[in-house]
Amino acid sequence: MNLDDIKCLIDNINSLQQIAIKEIESKINYIIDNKIVDDNLVEKIFEELLNLLQTDEVTNLYKKLCFYYYNINTYLVNDYIEYYKDMYLDPDDYKILELK
Repeated sequence: MNLDDIKCLIDNINSLQQIAIKEIESKINYIIDNKIVDDNLVEKIFEELLNLLQTDEVTNLYKKLCFYYYNINTYLVNDYIEYYKDMYLDPDDYKILELK
């Protein structure tokens, strides 16, 4: 695999990431606009967000869903905030972990 192959692979991953982000964003907007209260659906969306490469855009969608659903099911949102912290934040200072 040469450098051009790697660049192409990265471009493909970025394209797929953007498609997934747009799809999840539309699901979140639908939930909020229609005042949906469905723990299973919201959990699936949190899981989808956790599985994406963490970018500002993904983090903002995560926060948007948290803010909407917090008063509906505080426990579920708190669990997913903790999952996010465990996966992506440095436990000593809660800053985003650096890839090494």
